[in-house]
Amino acid sequence: MKNIILLVVLLGGLMSCSDSFLERNPTDSTTSVVLLNSREGCELALNGIYATAMYSYAQYYVPYFNEARADNINFTQDGAYTFTNIFNYNQGLADNNVAYSIWPMAYQIVDAANLIINNELIGISDQDVRDDYIAQARTMRAMAYLDLLNAFSKPVHLNEGNNLGVPLIVTTNYGDVDAARALIIENYQLIYQDLIFAAENISTAMNPERANLALVNGLLARMYMNLAGPIGSSHTYQLGEGLTITSAAALEKAVDYADKVLDMVQPAGNFAELQNGVSRVLSESILVARAISDEYSVTGTHCAQWDSNNTASKTVRVYSEVADLFEAGDKRLKYFYDYNSWVANFDKYTEAGYNHIQASALDIIKGQFVTLHGHRTFGKFAPSDYFVDDLDALLTNGIGNVTYTNGLGDFNIMRASEIALLKAEACKRLNRHDDALEAFELVNNRYFETPALRATVSLEEIQLEKRLELLGEGLRMRDLLRWGNDFSRPSSTLSTVQEVAFDDYHMQLPIPDAEIKINDNIKQNPGYGK
Repeated sequence: MKNIILLVVLLGGLMSCSDSFLERNPTDSTTSVVLLNSREGCELALNGIYATAMYSYAQYYVPYFNEARADNINFTQDGAYTFTNIFNYNQGLADNNVAYSIWPMAYQIVDAANLIINNELIGISDQDVRDDYIAQARTMRAMAYLDLLNAFSKPVHLNEGNNLGVPLIVTTNYGDVDAARALIIENYQLIYQDLIFAAENISTAMNPERANLALVNGLLARMYMNLAGPIGSSHTYQLGEGLTITSAAALEKAVDYADKVLDMVQPAGNFAELQNGVSRVLSESILVARAISDEYSVTGTHCAQWDSNNTASKTVRVYSEVADLFEAGDKRLKYFYDYNSWVANFDKYTEAGYNHIQASALDIIKGQFVTLHGHRTFGKFAPSDYFVDDLDALLTNGIGNVTYTNGLGDFNIMRASEIALLKAEACKRLNRHDDALEAFELVNNRYFETPALRATVSLEEIQLEKRLELLGEGLRMRDLLRWGNDFSRPSSTLSTVQEVAFDDYHMQLPIPDAEIKINDNIKQNPGYGK
């Protein structure tokens, strides 16, 4: 009965952390087979994966962690304590809620995926259905390992992947084995195997709320761009027996897989298509973490601000210097407004009964966030507390219906604009200038009444467009890491660290102390002690 309970909890995606997340008793294989050899059982297991991957893990911890390390978002010292230490590059072992959240949540996804992958599913007679379930599980396992490497390991291009990665857990029979950290390239070998299997077996149906073929190809494109490394790299990696790939070949592969994605899902054709309300399942969405039920969906709404309005997280703001990087006439500027204007006109917002907006405005008037005057609040495709049906009208005269969501919001984990800009970068680095321009314009041109007539586009323009287009979506730091450069935050940063060194050991999170204490085989990251 104990093993049945453990299995059901895993299938539901709600397993709590023990002293060591990697160390558990073996599950009952007979029980696993019985529960998983039906479509209902497999759906339950997959729902467990998606329940873990699609809520606080992918909506909150992973993107906020990446934004806190990067150069787009300002975190005040008044709140958001979970990420303040990351923002200041001084996180340690104590009270490291980010490490203690990303690590177990990612391994929950891995565990639930392993339950499906390691069962034969013989009770499901349709081979295509069986393969699709396994392919979905392997896709989500690969995504979880990419997240773990991003958080806890150095970039793969350093030492050609021969630095320490994360433990490879591929079985449900743990016993008393203490898992050591694999090499990064060994993690990539499993990621590659998972995604290639998924590419060959996952259903071609496009459902952005589940693993799908576009997601698989998008993850492969991301993976190959990581292997390509910084501009000018000449690395060689061993992805499997007899399978090697160079940095240049990785760029070609990234383009191939990006093309496969764009054959299925194109960037939205115009700005209006990117604004479809609380439910942000966009025409270009590839994978969306859904948090809003249909009853909250409001057609034609805009997200009013990037963060929540509670004390703990309302202190996250886009740098005004970053907002100023948008060209004049760029329709995305609609998402920005000054706090000074908000405070000066808060009566307009409160007269219609927007009590939560009134509370936010009054907090500012009291001086709680006076240091943020001049900084821009950003409303986009990221979690927020409230939405309005006409942002222009609300900002000018206070008219507009507000839907309060208590901090919930759909979040795009991957969308076609990212893949188009990834392709543009890879093509530019391969001197395929026309292809780079075409991919770039799929994203940029939709934001201008009269798009610029370009003969070519520079790599710097592509990198800036990706920074601005995906602002707040947790991807900026992934690019900075694979480019391998030191970087500077804007002068208005509230962090104690403006100049960020690529080799700062804080760039990687510490392995959770609970794992280190219970597992003698697992090594801590440098700088954090044992």
